[in-house]
Order: sequence, then C-alpha cells, then structure tokens
Amino acid sequence: MKKVVSKIGKVALSMAMVLSALTLTAKAETLYPDGYTLEKDETSPSGYTAHFVIDENNIENKENIKTVSITGPFQYVKPENIKDPNNRYTPDQYENGMYATNCAPGSFTWGYTEEMTYDNGKYSADFPITSGSFAYSYVIEYDSGETLTIDDPANPSPAKENPNSISATGDLTHSIAYGAWDANKQSNSPNLDYVLPTTTNAGKQFYEAYQGLGGVTQYLGIYLPYNYDASRAEPYKVIYMSHGGGGNETDWFAMGHVDNIMDNLVNSNQTEGTIIVTMDNTYYGWDYKKIEDNVLNYIIPHMEKNYNVSTNTNDRAFCGLSMGGMTTTNMYFDHPDQFGYFGIFSGTDMTPVNDKAELRDPIVMAAVGTCDIASSNIMPNDTEQLKKYEDFVAWATENKLTNFVDGGYLPGSHDWFVWSQCFEQFVTKVLWTNQASDYEVGVTIGNNTNSQWAAPYQATFVYEDQDDRDVVSVGLTGGFQFYKPEEVTQYNAAGDNSSIPCYDVYEYQEGMFASGYGINNDSVVYPLIETKNERFEITVPLPANLYYYDYVITYADGTSVTIQDPSNPSLANTTNGHDAGHSLLYVGDSTTAPAGQEYVYPRTDEKVGTYSFITYDAVDGTKQPLGVYLPYNYDENKTYKTIYVSHGGGGNENEWMTIGAIPNIMDNLIANGEMAEAIVVTMDNTYFNWDYEQIVPNVVDYIIPYIESHYSVSDQAIDRAFCGLSMGAMTTNTMLRDVPEEFGYYGAFSGGNQDLDVTHYNQEAMQNTTLYLTAGCIDMAYNNNLGISSVDFLAMLDQLNVDYTWELKNGAHDWYVWRDSFTTFAKDILWNVETSTPSPEPDPDVPDEIKDTPTSETVKTEGVNTGDYTPIFGFAGLAAIALVSGVCLSSKKRRKY
Repeated sequence: MKKVVSKIGKVALSMAMVLSALTLTAKAETLYPDGYTLEKDETSPSGYTAHFVIDENNIENKENIKTVSITGPFQYVKPENIKDPNNRYTPDQYENGMYATNCAPGSFTWGYTEEMTYDNGKYSADFPITSGSFAYSYVIEYDSGETLTIDDPANPSPAKENPNSISATGDLTHSIAYGAWDANKQSNSPNLDYVLPTTTNAGKQFYEAYQGLGGVTQYLGIYLPYNYDASRAEPYKVIYMSHGGGGNETDWFAMGHVDNIMDNLVNSNQTEGTIIVTMDNTYYGWDYKKIEDNVLNYIIPHMEKNYNVSTNTNDRAFCGLSMGGMTTTNMYFDHPDQFGYFGIFSGTDMTPVNDKAELRDPIVMAAVGTCDIASSNIMPNDTEQLKKYEDFVAWATENKLTNFVDGGYLPGSHDWFVWSQCFEQFVTKVLWTNQASDYEVGVTIGNNTNSQWAAPYQATFVYEDQDDRDVVSVGLTGGFQFYKPEEVTQYNAAGDNSSIPCYDVYEYQEGMFASGYGINNDSVVYPLIETKNERFEITVPLPANLYYYDYVITYADGTSVTIQDPSNPSLANTTNGHDAGHSLLYVGDSTTAPAGQEYVYPRTDEKVGTYSFITYDAVDGTKQPLGVYLPYNYDENKTYKTIYVSHGGGGNENEWMTIGAIPNIMDNLIANGEMAEAIVVTMDNTYFNWDYEQIVPNVVDYIIPYIESHYSVSDQAIDRAFCGLSMGAMTTNTMLRDVPEEFGYYGAFSGGNQDLDVTHYNQEAMQNTTLYLTAGCIDMAYNNNLGISSVDFLAMLDQLNVDYTWELKNGAHDWYVWRDSFTTFAKDILWNVETSTPSPEPDPDVPDEIKDTPTSETVKTEGVNTGDYTPIFGFAGLAAIALVSGVCLSSKKRRKY
C-alpha cells in the first residue's frame, strides 16, 4: 500500500508531494500524523482517501469534550436535478461525475459534518476526497452543550499566517486540505489540480501596505511571477481582484489559491507570468464609487510607482466574485476604458450608467456555478439582492456585445470550487487575447501550444480591414464543426436531428469528423478579437485536413458581408461566389490526415500534373469552359483514360479543381501506383440550369468529342467514367438512365434522382457498367423523405437487381465527403494499373505457339507505398469494418470491378 502524508502549514505542497509514496505494512496498523493526510487508495470511489487527526491535548478543556466533528465542503451533487435540495451526497457516496459544493442545491444548507472517532487520545475521520481545495474546521461540543469551532492546530488557517490582515473572519479561519485527481475514478468530475501548490518555479506572494482613499493605511495582496524582473524591458501585465461579501485582500490567496493557479498555468505554458493584486473592499462598505476611486487613483498608481507594471489599459484586468462580481460590473459600466478585461464571477449589477461606445472595447466574461445562488436557475431574482448571471448574459446578447465571453455554468455552488474555475477560465481563455500578435496578416499554421486543446495543430487568423467603414465585428466561418461517429444514429434530413451533438473546434477530440455545417445547416461563427485599430485575430485548434473558410464582416452602419481572406484568395479563375470562392487552408499532412483525406495534400516532388481551363463549343452554340487535368509527364503518344466530373448546385468547372482537390488526389494516386493514369474533365452545368435535355447531349455530343479530338484519350466507353456531387450526382444518375452505354463507370456522391420509374432504365446496359454511390451519414441527400435521396435511388437499383457498391461516409453534404468519395472512386473502383512483365529469353525447347503467347498482364495494385504519401486500406478493407445503426461507415450490395 502506498501512502502520502500531505501536512499543510507553512510548507508548500505540490502534486509531486501529494503523489509521493510512504510504504506501510497494513492500513489497520497505520498511525496517521496529526493534521491532514492524503492517501492514494484504490478502494476509494474517488481514488483518494483523506485522513484527519487532532490530538485532544491541542483542544481547550479536553476533559469535558463530548464530541469532535470535522466540517467542510465535503458534500457532492450529481449534475442532474440541480434544483433538488436532496441532491446531496456524502463523500462515501461519491460517484464519478459528481462534484463538490459548499451548499446543497437550491438551499442555504452549508457544508458537511462528520463526527470523528476517538482512540488513544486522538480524534480521527477518514473519507474519500476529490480534486481541489477544501476548507475545513473542527467543531468541539462540550458536555455543557456549548460548542467551539477551531482550525486544525497541525495545519493552521491562512488567517493565522497573515499578520497584515485587517480582518480574519469567515473563509480565512479554516484550514486547507487538498484533494487530488484520479483520471479513472474522477474522469467526469472537474479536475481542479491547478489549485495545488508547486515547489518548482513558484512565484512570490505577500502583503503590502499602501495609502488608500481618505489617507487610511490599507493592505494589498500581491503576487509576483517566478523570476520577476523589476528592470525587464517589457512591463508585466496586472490582474486586480476583488473578494466577496465579508472578505478582504487575503481571500483570493487563502481560499482561491490564485497564486498556485498562476504558477501551474505559467509552468504549463497556458499563460504568461502576470502580477496579481488583491484589495479590501469590505472596508468601503461596498460603496462602488469609493471603491472605483480607490482602485483607479490609489491602488493602480501605487503599483505603477513601485513595480514594473504596464500602464497600457489593455494590459490590465479586473475581476471579482459575488459582491466583487457586482464591483466588477460597476467598474466595467463606469470605467470601461481603464481595463482591457473584466471577469464577473457569481454576481452582477445590471444598472449600466449609460450606453457608452467604450463598453464594446474591453473583453468581458461572466460565469456562475451550476448550483449557485447567483443563478436564476437556482434562486429566483426576487429572493436575493444579488443580481443573476443570466441578467448580464441577456443584456450582452440584447446589445450584441461581440466582446462578451460567456463562461457558462461551472460545476459547484456559490463557493470557491466555482470561483477557482472561473479564474482559471478567465486566465486561459480570455486574458490577453486582444494583444496584437507578431503574426502576419492572413493565416499561420503551427503545432498546438495549448495543452487544453486535443487537436495537434493550431491556426491563427489575422484580418486587417481596408474598408473606410467602421468595423464592428469580424467572424470566422467555414468547415469547422465536428461530430462523433458513434453519436450519429437514425439521421433523416427531414426529421428532428437535434439529439446529434455538434462540437466546435475547441471541443474537438480525436476520432471526430469535420463538417462544413452544423446539424441544422447552422455553421458556427468564431468571433475574432480586435487587437488594435481594425486588426482582428483568433487562434483555434484544428486537426489535419483541407478546410475552407471565409470572414463575416459587420460594419457600424449595420451592413454585413461574407468575404474570402484577402491575404489568401480562392484559387478559382473566376469570382464565383459558391464553393470555389472560399479561401482554402491545408492543415497537417497525409500522415496525420483523417481517413479519406490523405490524398488531398499537394505533392512536394516533381510528380505533379497540371490543370487549366479552356473553352469549347457547347450544345447551344456558345463558348463554354472546361477544366482539364493532365497527369504528370502527359505524353501525346500514350492513350489515357478519362473521368468527366460534375459539380453541384450553384457551382461550375472550378470547384473540383480547387476545393475538391482533384489535381492533388490524382497526383498522389498516380504517383503511388494506385490508379491508372487518367485525364479529368470538369464542366459547368449550372449554365444549363440543370436542364438534362441539354446537359446529357452536351456531354455526349460536344464535350466528349472535343476532348477526344484535342487530347490523347481512348474513345472506348470502358475507358470513360462520369461522376458528380449533389446535383451532379443526380446528373450522373440521369446519364446512367439515358446513356448507360457511354461510360464504363458511374459515381454518384450525395444524390439520387427525380426519376425512380424502373421502366425508364435499361437494366441490361446498366449491368455492363460499374456503379459506385456514396453519401455522408449526416448528409441531407442521404435520407430526406423527398424521393430524391440516395436511399430512394438505391431502393430502385435493388428493384432493378442491378449491381452497385454503396458506401456511407463520415460527414455531411460537404467537400469532406465528396473528396473522400472521389478518392475511393478513383483508387478502388476505376481502372486497374497496367503493368508489363518483361518477356523471358526464348526457350528453344518450347513450341512456337507458346512462345508467341503475350506476357503482358493487367493487375490492380494494392497498398502500394511509393512517393511521400502513406497507403490507406482499400475499399474491401472499409467494407469489412462496416458499422450498423446509422453509424457513418457502411458498405452494401454486390461489389463489381
């Protein structure tokens, strides 16, 4: 058995100490020392057991003691039914997912009390404990009925260690016990280990006198980061902090552990070294005008005179809890130009002085506990003078404050569990985000530097507006939504799919797949932060893939436009505003890309084909464009296969060549020996308004003859393929209906057909073709009850008894699915790679008719790993791991190559 002794007093505690080991022979024989001991315990439901011991000799009037109890926030609630006051559990009842709170939900029943066991002159208690900091005391009951509450003599309260404290009441009189995190048994409960002290690279915390408002000597709590340099060229940023009702300058250090939190966040590279200043606002009776005067005209000047702190308002932050949250709100309304950031924790005051334009400049965060009296979810507004978190959120939403960050509901009540979480979020997600970076305008890709993000990469977007109009906000939009495959079940585009969760970039976890839009077609818009005059920035985590993106610009005159990134314009040769008109972003490479996207990256060697746009004479006599891809080392003396490809609704010949990544996909497949060399031809069917009576003859009688007369391609149907996406899939299926003999292969991605009359299809001719059909698992064209979905067309093919290959991809009605589909179509469905086996030397003993037998053969290479790109499983491998119940990878029906 391993045991950890963590006696908290003047000795700094660290996680290393918490997890260090002292070997014991048996738990029954353990003699725990006075004070608090944390033990790693596999039998504990939380993974840890706390042991508390107090010697009777350290208690007044020990002869008349009736009982000794320990009291503290050692009670737990379940995340469901948070309004139920019976939703409170003892430490022994802890289950993974519960979290500690200082009071029961919907009530003022504070804390947990347990009578201690007496043995051989000592009182002890043992129970499970979770991650975080717990304030505890001992309650002595005497035979007379009188009680005495004391802190732990072996682990004194912070108040006894602060000789400069003006008042030492409430939170300051408790001793502190630290729990610890168990990744298995507490995986669904909050990990608050960042409140634990560290013994490495710790900053310095102390109290210092200053002359406050009215000439009165007051005290400040000050934290200087590790290796604070008074002569550093770049001054330090500062966070000014207010306690809550009844507190003083010691609260945030004694109970909030902001010094420990900052040490841990700096050591893990989640923020920069920052100075923290706490104050005593109880002294001013919560007169906000006096408090504001004291902060702005006494505290800040004191710090700027005596410490190397920045005088730039964007380098200052102000935050507070409860009454301090109300103080912060008033400071924001009255002096928004004095701080770059405001953090409002568990308490607001909704009496803005006026609608100053400056209110849009600083970044403002508000947050509250799930069981918090500062939330109207728990306490109605008319029951407490404390204004509610929801009031501020509603005000910020109504006034369209793009500088507002909603910290949301954090696990806990009106207590230090919540306020420590608020501060951690404030520091890691809000502070210093409006500092102008050194990144160039445009987008910069790098490795992820934030340990809180699961994605391996991060992208920093920088936009500088050149329009004469005043910009109010800039948003980033694109293919930045994610889903878990296992959560996608029974999708129907015409039904209610709200039960399928959609995750943003910050919530990405390994195994999720990307989507171009949300489950209800509502793309997430990520607000950029204005770092200086009309320069906007944002850094987001991203897994590897090829993304599209745009900026949504809103001006002060109320107009809003969606534009490409001016520093990274679309590769399209027109101003097409559809899919070809987005900016493109390559993140990662083929070795880190998700399945289906490995081939979309440009090659870095010379084995790169070319694509260009030409014109031909169309069916209506006009000149129309074609996109033509020619493989690497195109040779007019060779005869090539041809793939004809259609875009979807609103698109043109540009899309497959740009966002569709066909040139890259073809380059990689050909270089890797995974498909035959082929020419790809894209067209503009939007021009014909999807009139198939024009599109079909245009392809057959005009486009194909033009290509076959201008390029070295086969004129055999077996050497031609036709595929398309969405409306292009319907075009493909119409081609299959009207001219099945013109192509040897058909690929329909995310679309069926309006014509499901089996008598209109030539079954015999279709049996001589190879059909490949796909859709995304959350694809509006997959299953939509409109008669034009993929499932409807598949049912018709089944009725015709026609062979086909069907695959359900991870994704939506977007380019992630369509690039994946084209890759599989080209790699696993289309023509074999032709190779020649060298002829052996003639054997004189072999008859002439055998000598003359051709030795060349046609083979399909599998899993070839040549060039720079890694192989992926073939289509047969994908079919073998088909999933059920609507999960996003499935293969159905007869395979035919």
